[in-house]
Amino acid sequence: GSLVSRSAYYDLQLVHEIVTAITSI
Repeated sequence: GSLVSRSAYYDLQLVHEIVTAITSI
């Protein structure tokens, strides 16, 4: 979601979750 700032924020949250999961391995 890059059209709405809120959607972009949620996208960053999802990316953060994924990165955390990967780095925790």
